[in-house]
Amino acid sequence: MPALLRQMEGTGRNAKVAFEAFSTLTGLDTMDLSFARNEGPDADEHEAEFDSAEQDAAHESADDLLAPDAEAVACWWSERAAAFSPGARWLGGRPFELSTAREFLLSAPLRRRHLIADLVRIHARGQLALDTCARPAWQHAQLASWGSIRLDNPYAGR
Repeated sequence: MPALLRQMEGTGRNAKVAFEAFSTLTGLDTMDLSFARNEGPDADEHEAEFDSAEQDAAHESADDLLAPDAEAVACWWSERAAAFSPGARWLGGRPFELSTAREFLLSAPLRRRHLIADLVRIHARGQLALDTCARPAWQHAQLASWGSIRLDNPYAGR
């Protein structure tokens, strides 16, 4: 997390992407504007955009993400860091497990679903897949069909 926090101290795309990654791992709500900073005259437009769930799917570029208030994020992290074991993998503030991934995929912003679905496929050694471009009903059926397979860490021992 320290590397992501350092990236958020900057400006531009790297800071925004670091904020998104940090939020995905820790569960920090990027929609909470107390963790975002105003980046200029069009910053108020972001608030209006995020009022609509339909806008969530339109975030194809890092330029469209909110810029972090690095100081506010660092303060939030300092209050919670002790709860995160350094060697564990995290998703939404919880240990990365199948149940966590399934819940995350059902509720996370659409812009995060592709990456998380790919991570599940990798950790399940190809036994689980989710077509994140399919209709929601089909995605829900796919998620419901996931049993209780154990997710491995394919990077262990490296």
